[in-house]
Amino acid sequence: MRIIVVCLMIHFSVLSYASEIITIDVVTDIAVSDPKSELDLITGLMVHIGERLPSQFKLNLIEGSRKREWRQLTDSDNVCLYNKVKTQKREAIAQFSKYPIATFPANRLTILKSKKSEIHSSEPLKEAIIDRQLKIGITIGRAYGKYIDDFIKANSALFIKGEGQTSADRQRKMLMKGRLDGVIEYSTVFINQFSAEKVGQELEFLEIENTQASIFGYIACSKSKLGLSIINEINEIMSQENIQQHIIDSHKKAFFNPQEQRIIAKEFHKKFKQ
Repeated sequence: MRIIVVCLMIHFSVLSYASEIITIDVVTDIAVSDPKSELDLITGLMVHIGERLPSQFKLNLIEGSRKREWRQLTDSDNVCLYNKVKTQKREAIAQFSKYPIATFPANRLTILKSKKSEIHSSEPLKEAIIDRQLKIGITIGRAYGKYIDDFIKANSALFIKGEGQTSADRQRKMLMKGRLDGVIEYSTVFINQFSAEKVGQELEFLEIENTQASIFGYIACSKSKLGLSIINEINEIMSQENIQQHIIDSHKKAFFNPQEQRIIAKEFHKKFKQ
């Protein structure tokens, strides 16, 4: 009789856990409290994946800055970030998805056309910052890739730094108004935010020396038992061919350049086959 009671207690305990709603706090720099805010490409994909999680999981977008988001992840057991580059340091504190949710051409040195005549070498970042001392904006807490991150660290005082959840957006607008000479950003971000025609008339996208052709962004969750459960569920969803194709198609729509569309699709297919 005692054994039966114990077994029943364990059974009901498991059922109770399974029926419990588990909130996944997903940190975003989208102003979710503003009803006029629209989801960008990658946030939309994160929500798309979240909607396909088992019913006991509930995705909750919360606002946070790039500087604080990693602290939020390490301080809690139910926090996830998205579009994050894998680094050795980050993999020590977070569990990453097996498959990428995003890929983009490498960051470009995005400058005003009026400043293009000042850049002549094959090392535009070095020339713009050290030789010309142009006003180039960066976002604190953002990972740009090893070469750019190391360059920023070595020349930190020469950059215009932005901080906070809307800092990247503010700097893009400052550039378009001529209050900055340039920023380090993906070309597609500008094209999605402003019209392709306006971007083509006012901006130049310069390839930065020593950077890779494509950069992948993954989903990262708290390094906890719950975080591992969440990542396992996300991996299961992202392993499905229809989800992978949706990710590819969504990216292709965001790229107006056919050559970049082909590169993006090819890079995704390589990662999804691994």
